[in-house]
Amino acid sequence: DNNELITALKQASDTHRLRKENHELVEKLEEQNKILLAKEAELKTLNAELEKKVEERTHELSKANARLSELAMTDPLTKLLNRRSFFEKFDHEIERSRRYNHPICIAMIDVDHFKLFNDMEGHPLGDEALKRVANLLKANIRKIDVLCRYGGEEFCLVMPETDVTTGLEICERLRNAIETTVFQGSEQKAYLTISIGISGFPEDGQNRGDLIQMADQALYAAKKAGRNRVVSGQHNASFFVS
Repeated sequence: DNNELITALKQASDTHRLRKENHELVEKLEEQNKILLAKEAELKTLNAELEKKVEERTHELSKANARLSELAMTDPLTKLLNRRSFFEKFDHEIERSRRYNHPICIAMIDVDHFKLFNDMEGHPLGDEALKRVANLLKANIRKIDVLCRYGGEEFCLVMPETDVTTGLEICERLRNAIETTVFQGSEQKAYLTISIGISGFPEDGQNRGDLIQMADQALYAAKKAGRNRVVSGQHNASFFVS
């Protein structure tokens, strides 16, 4: 009858409308999902860029801190250890040698007549000469050795697991390396020499102060004897090439 037909038509219309609404809703959901996925991709990109910037900044800070640490530990002219850092390593080597019953050889090294060279050639060439001396010393020691600029034209060297006899041989190699090197003067080539005094642990002292004092006395003896030589005060041994 008519009522049933009307009801059927209404149901069909409702079904069509619901299908249409459902289709539109699905399309909206799909569109929102696309937007969400795009936002997630954008967020991932931003996070990756942020992580990269943080990593780069952390690396820069790490390099800066390492540089500051290096500056705090080294002499600005020669790039060798400064006295404070050297003393820390020196004390550590003494304790280690005492624990394992190993010898240490200590050398005080001084550039002969350096004030005269500085006055004649000028401070810029004097600084260059000191850097050259430092590089030559560093190139002729072992990896285990500890070298510092002690002050002015003076250097100090700690040779772990080394007795005085071996220390004399090492220091003679250093002396010869400096003596045979041509340095740049203001008008002509120049030559420098070094005097070295050495002491040994444990026979010459039980602490840093005593060992440096003994090496200093040997250095004074080397200079008094004519310079350009290696002297061990306690053992009355020396090297000299005329």
